Amino acid sequence: MVDYKYAVPRPGAAERYRTQSLAYALAAGRAHPGFTVRARLQFLRGDARSVDVTPSPAALAAFAAEAPALALDASR
Repeated sequence: MVDYKYAVPRPGAAERYRTQSLAYALAAGRAHPGFTVRARLQFLRGDARSVDVTPSPAALAAFAAEAPALALDASR
């Protein structure tokens, strides 16, 4: 999964996009079971750096458990 960002890479960028990257990686994994999902942020400005944000299986499982509550909170 590559998430393109029309931005300059800055310190802490991976953390800033953490929830979004987890959601995309979880969706990609569910759409393609049995495949290993890797995730990257590709910045299009500055030095056009690519940052690996591949979550661990434990991080994905924790996010999957937490996602329904996050979605409910976001809808309020």
